[in-house]
Amino acid sequence: MRFIYACLITIAFGFSASINAQNIPGATCDSAIPVECGLSYTGSTVGVPTSGSSLCANEGTGGQIWYSYTASETGAAAVSTCGSSFDTRLHIYSGTCDGLICLAENDDYCAFQSRVIFSVTAGESYLIRCGGFSIQEGLYTMTVACGANTEGCTNASAVNFNPTAIFDNGTCVYAGCTDSIAMNYNPMATIDDGSCMAWVFGCTNPAAANYDSAANSDNGSCIIEGCMDATAANYNALATIDNGSCQYCNGAGSVMAALYICTFSNGNQVELQIVDDAGNEVYYATGLNSGSIVNAQICLRPGVCYTANMINNTGPLGWYNGYFWVNVNGVQVINAHPSVTAQFESAPFSIDGTCGPIFGCTDPTALNYNVEANLSDNSCVYPTIGCTDSTAVNYDPLAAQDNGSCIYMNDCAGSVAQFILYPGTFVNEASYIVVDASGAVVAASVTGVASSYACMADGCYTIQMFDSFGDGWDGTGYMEVYMNGALSGSYNLASGNFGTAYFGVNAEGCAPVVLGCTDALALNYNPMATDDDGSCQYPLDCNQNLLSVTVTTGNWGSEISWSLVGEDSVTYSSGSGYSSWGWYNTSVCVPDGCYEVVMNDSWGDGWNGAYYMISSNTMYAEGSLFYGANGSDLIGVNSTCGMIAGCMDAAALNYNPQANYDDGSCVFNAGQGLGINNGLEVDFSLYPNPTNGGIIVNANALDIQKTLTLNVYGAEGRLVHSLSYNVSGSTMQIAADLSELPAGYYLVQLVNGTSSQVKPLIKQ
Repeated sequence: MRFIYACLITIAFGFSASINAQNIPGATCDSAIPVECGLSYTGSTVGVPTSGSSLCANEGTGGQIWYSYTASETGAAAVSTCGSSFDTRLHIYSGTCDGLICLAENDDYCAFQSRVIFSVTAGESYLIRCGGFSIQEGLYTMTVACGANTEGCTNASAVNFNPTAIFDNGTCVYAGCTDSIAMNYNPMATIDDGSCMAWVFGCTNPAAANYDSAANSDNGSCIIEGCMDATAANYNALATIDNGSCQYCNGAGSVMAALYICTFSNGNQVELQIVDDAGNEVYYATGLNSGSIVNAQICLRPGVCYTANMINNTGPLGWYNGYFWVNVNGVQVINAHPSVTAQFESAPFSIDGTCGPIFGCTDPTALNYNVEANLSDNSCVYPTIGCTDSTAVNYDPLAAQDNGSCIYMNDCAGSVAQFILYPGTFVNEASYIVVDASGAVVAASVTGVASSYACMADGCYTIQMFDSFGDGWDGTGYMEVYMNGALSGSYNLASGNFGTAYFGVNAEGCAPVVLGCTDALALNYNPMATDDDGSCQYPLDCNQNLLSVTVTTGNWGSEISWSLVGEDSVTYSSGSGYSSWGWYNTSVCVPDGCYEVVMNDSWGDGWNGAYYMISSNTMYAEGSLFYGANGSDLIGVNSTCGMIAGCMDAAALNYNPQANYDDGSCVFNAGQGLGINNGLEVDFSLYPNPTNGGIIVNANALDIQKTLTLNVYGAEGRLVHSLSYNVSGSTMQIAADLSELPAGYYLVQLVNGTSSQVKPLIKQ
């Protein structure tokens, strides 16, 4: 969120509303101030009239100062306003003031200040517009850095952040609490800033009667007053003492029930009316949409027989698979829909068995067996055995017989763990078990709000979470894990029947086993795999030209097929039978010569975003069938085939007007990349390209809930470089050091969740 600050700043220039822009150095593009690499410049945009190009997006209206920079060497340059006093925005251009070309821009890199990195060519001049976001203006400090090997700490949150650094060299220093036993221990901190706080155990819930304002870690001792009657409208599942505050929607015993209606097609024909046994209307729904989901609350009383009237207001057509149900305290009292040929159908129900199904415990061995019940509500309560010693941490006041399970704080050789389940709306659906690294169960829950205890040895543990209905823990359910009285983690099942979570007791790095190929020399090497599953695949043994053929599919992947046909009419490789939105790689050994890439689409509408990439150590080609049922491309392997290879994009720095074949070598400023982008969700650009060292990757349209992985593959398809990152926003800039890779063609893949994009890279 942006905060627009209004302020009055008085400075030595004494600008006024009638200021003459020509008197202010750098106020216009024509008066740009020359800058040099490695220096910082200060100034003010207060009162400077707006002067922009209208080419770059989001140029502010609060004025700016223009600078010019002439590159002394080819590589990368960085401009930063980190540390300035207002919300800045930077724009970079090439060309002249009469013909500006927008190269790059940045708004919020370090808090509300800016930093932008862009490619430069020796001898070329670039223009820098230093302004503000929207109407912002103020004092600024601008630093200019250049050189392909400028290294330092590039993280603005670090103590030694270097705004002039282009590549991060891993020297960042972070301040924080370095005491591992402190409450606010920061494992990332390298310098202790004196902020460490000791653990203070107590009740941390302000709503509790024994709330301890000095406590910073809850020990489970909170005493909470509230309504403990689950049938009351204000039932408090966390209350430990009933304070007589229970309220009922229509007198004692009445309950607020959850009503759910689901329609599919023709929702406007669906009507639902609920009436009581006196004919009073309790609820009525009409005018629904197709695919509607209705959640409502209705007040129901015991001893009353309700009737649900299900209506199709146009004829005997039923509800088109639509249905409704009513739940009371997590127990379903009716789930019904009209017959497919019915126009009107009724169904009786009640909350206590007055009519309709009689829910209750149907097990004669249970303490609360209901002889009249004919449908189980999973409410059976059985004679309890457990720890009967009130001095034990796992004392069970309901236990009638001691089973020797008592756990005492001083007798446990490891850590005393407490697991508390808060199951959410549907109390009887949620459950869990906790297993150790060997698979042995060390703790488990019964359904409902419950605690369990265990004496835990050091090591890694897995929590297996279950929901019998299959809709997760209703968005409100969760479980807490305490170690020696201190909260160590909170976990929930967001959706589905089953989920897992991992935690450690005096152990770090606890994570699930990931099967895959662990051999870095294999084509399908998986750097995330922990156990090898025998799936490794290796390059062909080829004494000619080893080609890597990659096919990336979009929609309707099953329609496409291709073949690689040589001058001798031999089909050297082919592919078909793909899934949509996939990435497929194969290798083929071929002699020098010209080849035809034959592309087919069974539906006849082109490849719908799919494309191929073919590369070796000496060549690269890519293409797609953009329309129709058939098409072909001509490629050469150590042969020109009458083609003049080069960059055919006039917007590129290395555009070759003589070329009649684009070899993928185009180099752009502002991170414009190589390759084809056919509508995949994730998108990225990389530069410099070609490179003799590192690359900068600008990623867009990212899913912030998924990890971002950068993979680099050799021409033969082998993974040679891989790094993963936590995503902090929908756009992200990352750097990769590829200086150790030999010269040649490479494929750079960016993966974000289920989305990926691939682009070629030339390493010099």
